[in-house]
Amino acid sequence: MKKHILFFVVVSFALIAYGCSKDTPKKDLKEFSHESYGDVKLCEYKGIEADKPIYPVTEEDVDMQIESLLYDYVETTSVTRGAKEDDSVAITLTISCDGEVLYDYTEEEYYTNIGYEEFGPEFDQKLIGLKAGDNSKFSITYAEDYYDTEFAGRTIDYDVTVKEVYLETYPELTDEFIKDTLGYESQDAMIDEITKDLEDEYKTESINSAKENIISTIIENSTFNDYSKDLYNDCKASVEASYDEYVEMFGCSSREELYEMFEMTEEDVENEILNQVYRIIVIDAISEKEDFALTNKEYENGLVKLVKDYGYETIDDLLSEQNEATLYQWILEEKVLDFLYTNAKITEVEYNEEDFE
Repeated sequence: MKKHILFFVVVSFALIAYGCSKDTPKKDLKEFSHESYGDVKLCEYKGIEADKPIYPVTEEDVDMQIESLLYDYVETTSVTRGAKEDDSVAITLTISCDGEVLYDYTEEEYYTNIGYEEFGPEFDQKLIGLKAGDNSKFSITYAEDYYDTEFAGRTIDYDVTVKEVYLETYPELTDEFIKDTLGYESQDAMIDEITKDLEDEYKTESINSAKENIISTIIENSTFNDYSKDLYNDCKASVEASYDEYVEMFGCSSREELYEMFEMTEEDVENEILNQVYRIIVIDAISEKEDFALTNKEYENGLVKLVKDYGYETIDDLLSEQNEATLYQWILEEKVLDFLYTNAKITEVEYNEEDFE
């Protein structure tokens, strides 16, 4: 899927649309005022030239979305035969290279689907025919251009023990199932609605990508003379906390191990911290220059959008878990980004997935 990570992009939605006004705090927004984040000489930020990638909705995208809908209704049956294409397999797994264990999934079962090529097509082929209780040790030499840079150009050793093989049976996509279970009037109506939803999603993503291109250009062409140590420390803590989540996700023992896995240097991490620092300084400087302090209504609408986007029940739930000054900053940033986007010189370009491989 054509996704790009955007760390601080939020879009305002009308408060009344979600009926959350009873939870909306009445704030004196002056409490979010602060000392200067830093000293910056802004480049000319109106009329920035920026590309806006256009993401077409393909038949494959629609099919994947339908498959995702159907997966909630898949019947899973344990089988004693050897694993086949499209089976789900519960395994324990050790992944090594040159005698060094890279990943150890032996404490709990690891689930993979034959055909998803999670570790490449050759790995999936090695699983075919294995039954519950079988152990297999094998090595795979990955191409230099393999998408996972940790494996690219290396010979990886696998030690796999199959715990269970599961047959996954998808429901038949009949008119009755589509209407009674999925809630669409017909298959055509389902495809049309899914296509429209994807078009709306890709359109928003396209705009967000353009905004990121704009703010990146402004940061690159502005001159930063100083920044607050408190701001730097906050951004550093934010970046490190994000990577700590990835440490747990990828089963690493430390951030340093994670950096090595993705071939990152300390300089890369420092640049990411500084980019966050500069981003906040730029947003703050432009908002001050354009007199963009949020109104109560804009702040309330922004909170409602965050509640919807991040799955909170109410604004109170959001405020109980998030720093309110940070939420204010996120909402203010979106106001500035909207302004920059409106005043930019946008060129629509066709998205080419090969450019991001």
